[in-house]
Amino acid sequence: MLEPSNTTFRIVIVSLVLVLSSLGCKSREEPAAETPPEEWSWEDESSLKGMSESQMALANDIGAEREPRCRAIFATFANKIEVGMDSAAVGQALAPAAWMNETTVRGVYALLGQIPIDFGPGTVFCLSMLADEDGRSDWVIYLRLDGHDRPLSEDQALAFLKGSPVTTADVRIGEFALCFPASEGAAYGRYEIFSNKGIRVSDEVN
Repeated sequence: MLEPSNTTFRIVIVSLVLVLSSLGCKSREEPAAETPPEEWSWEDESSLKGMSESQMALANDIGAEREPRCRAIFATFANKIEVGMDSAAVGQALAPAAWMNETTVRGVYALLGQIPIDFGPGTVFCLSMLADEDGRSDWVIYLRLDGHDRPLSEDQALAFLKGSPVTTADVRIGEFALCFPASEGAAYGRYEIFSNKGIRVSDEVN
């Protein structure tokens, strides 16, 4: 990751500390930003835009290799999920989503560290794609759900992704980020943030 920000990276210090590495989501120290966050461009384009339906269908193919499946899941989000969608629209866009049975969903209710999306005012979740037996993965999606008064549970987040309304409130996607694994020798992997401001991409840092 190239540039930290008090806006994009909410650093919240609380008595209850959630250690992100235990979720498979690393807390990272960032180099100083060369460009002020308010001047960041939100006109980038995802590397996964335009991926075909057949390629995205690999997400549910348990016989396929793990990396293409994870990339297909990311591509489904990049091509079909938009900020502002409600549960019905998300469920329809992701279906069929058998890969969710192999994905760990963890709520980020308190943290000491950095995440690639704004921490509030909604509830942030960390989705570990095709996770190992400890619930960890090097392919991670951060997702924030907005439009509710009380923090949502992990079960509610999973229900939202499957298309079920989770409360009487108008819960919608507020922001999400696709965090790619870093290649060998790299300090940080590529990430792509999808916000109501647009798309911001940070290439891998060696």
